[in-house]
This record gives sequence, C-alpha cells and structure tokens, in this order.
Amino acid sequence: IFYMKIVKNVLTENTLESIHNKIKNDYDLKVWKNSILFWQPSIRIGNHVGVLTQIVNDELASCIEKEISQFLPKYNRLVIQIYLWPKGSNISWHNDKGYSFGATIYLNNYWEINYGGLFIWEDNENKELKVLCPSKNVMVINDKEEGHCVTHVTSVALEARMTLQIWGI
Repeated sequence: IFYMKIVKNVLTENTLESIHNKIKNDYDLKVWKNSILFWQPSIRIGNHVGVLTQIVNDELASCIEKEISQFLPKYNRLVIQIYLWPKGSNISWHNDKGYSFGATIYLNNYWEINYGGLFIWEDNENKELKVLCPSKNVMVINDKEEGHCVTHVTSVALEARMTLQIWGI
C-alpha cells in the first residue's frame, strides 16, 4: 500500500488556463517571494537560486478548491500557492510536518525527465524510494508525512517548473 496518492487530470482546462494566465500576467509584477528568504535552511540545501512563490488570490483559490476537494483529506482551510522553479532550484529532503497534508499539482504542458525537478519520496510502508516525473495536471497528495524531495531543475529545461502547492491546515 502506498500512502502517497496520485490523481490525474485533477483540474479543468479552464482552471489550468486561468492559472497559466495569472503566471504570465504576474511575471513583471512585484508579487513573487523567493523561498531563500523564508524556507528553513534544512530544505534549502543545494538551492542557491530559490523558488519563486505567491499565494493564489481568493477567487482562483475557490475555483481550485471546488475541483480538488473531493480528493483531499479533511482540512479546516487550504493555503494554495504558485511555485516557479527556475533552473538550479530544488528542495531537499523533508516531510511537510506541521500540515495535515501537502499536495502538488504539476502545471507545465510538457516536462521530460532530463529537465530534472523529479519528485522523490520514501514509501513509509516498505521504505522504498519512488520517483515521479512531473506531468501536466497530476496531483500528488502527502497525508502521512512521508519524506520527499525535488531534484534540481537542470540547465536544459525549456522553462521554469510550475506547480501549485496546496497545504491543508
């Protein structure tokens, strides 16, 4: 039994388009924060460029929540963020402790294994490492505090790795 849950085609095309439009429209605005400023040092190991983040506005967050809530464990509220992972970025081994769950939805239309940014986790049951290459509109849910990381995005990636990060509180 694997605790990490994987759900395909979790968002509608309209919602995906809205998220992509928000990212494009916000590129030049001062709405992005760099993870170097607020991630704990233990999860920034090897990440010298940081990940750009912003909280999703209430209207878009409501739309996303309606589409994904059926797949999520119980929660009081959600925090939904957009993450842009530039070349050289990663997140080192951690377990999302402090949240009732963490979830990621992959947003890139195309991503290949040579671009890096691979999601690796250790299955709590058998202690085996598992790997997932990002794939458009796939959601991964970690509700058992399984250890995981994201490998460095490589220099051959055609664009930033784009994700929604969802935290159950």
